[in-house]
Amino acid sequence: MLDLALRQSYAFAFRTNKSNRRAPGDTRPVKNSEGFHRFAAGFTGAIGGLGGVGTTLADLAVTTTLILRSIQQIAAHYGEDIDDPEVRAQCIAVFGLGGPLSDDDATDTGLWAGRIALSHQSVSGVIGAVVPRLGRTMGQTIAARAAPVVSAATGAAINTVFTRYYQKMAHVHFRLRRIERRHPREEVMACFERIVMMERARRRSKKRRG
Repeated sequence: MLDLALRQSYAFAFRTNKSNRRAPGDTRPVKNSEGFHRFAAGFTGAIGGLGGVGTTLADLAVTTTLILRSIQQIAAHYGEDIDDPEVRAQCIAVFGLGGPLSDDDATDTGLWAGRIALSHQSVSGVIGAVVPRLGRTMGQTIAARAAPVVSAATGAAINTVFTRYYQKMAHVHFRLRRIERRHPREEVMACFERIVMMERARRRSKKRRG
């Protein structure tokens, strides 16, 4: 069920992103609507939260579409052709790069491992890998909205956080893909791994001092 919903959300987002369909190398300016997508996701979260869990499920479908639409625009910004099946798969793959409500502190490592696992897969392959993680994340979202008194405010806040998080992941993912078009992928990933490990060491050191 979730894999079908993800496909439908991507298809609708794609149909409304006509102005950002471009071939690699096209240097026309890309519409930057990241702020709009965060606002729209927050608004739908507030509306969805007013009705509790029932409307939250409908809200999640709309929010997923908004996030995918923003991811597509970010991909186009980095010179990707969002008509390309591989790029469509990589847009969906961004959902496999961690999650803002996860209790896993190694999000950076998840990003690195996720890029390796999800690169060069078909849309079906990516959806198969992403759905279990996305299902857990959505479960956390529904649980976080359980308190009816704060559900509207919580829905708005959570949707905004999710949208901002996946926008950041999309920037990292597609920026790395752009670098990989210019340099050997093995070298790029090795450099990225070193940066990830340095960041993890910095966080551990900061926690110890705290």
